[in-house]
Amino acid sequence: MLVTTIPMILYVDKIGRKIVLVTGAIAMGACHIIIAVIFAKNRDQWPTHRDAGWAAIVFVWLFAGNFGWSWGPCAWIIVAEVWPLSARPYGIALGASSNWMNNFIVGQVTPDMISGMSYGTFIFFRLLTLLGAGFIWFFVPETKQLTLEEMDVIFGSAGVA
Repeated sequence: MLVTTIPMILYVDKIGRKIVLVTGAIAMGACHIIIAVIFAKNRDQWPTHRDAGWAAIVFVWLFAGNFGWSWGPCAWIIVAEVWPLSARPYGIALGASSNWMNNFIVGQVTPDMISGMSYGTFIFFRLLTLLGAGFIWFFVPETKQLTLEEMDVIFGSAGVA
């Protein structure tokens, strides 16, 4: 993830947050659906289809890389930008705690989901990433190269800055 995160941190102000988040979600969703197909075709024959297992692992790594250049850094940037100065420390704390709690929940439920839902787990996560892409596309304004005052106007806090 380090390899994919550093370039995006350097270029996110030129590219923009919205396009990075939407493209990253689509790429992560593509990885999920490919893993789901691999799981569906090989779920009862992993010992004899080791290459399929390695292919699934490669797509998990690709998912992590796609997360590393998109939602990994951009989510933190957006959380830091959307709050007015007076509430920024509280907003960032809320965003960070929400992020870590959701990561904890995903880590706890994923093994049980794979046991119970098999490849459906990856279809479920694909749907979530595509919903995330749609939410960003339709509801999150682009914030690249905006001043604090412009952010306040965009997010409904005119005059606060």
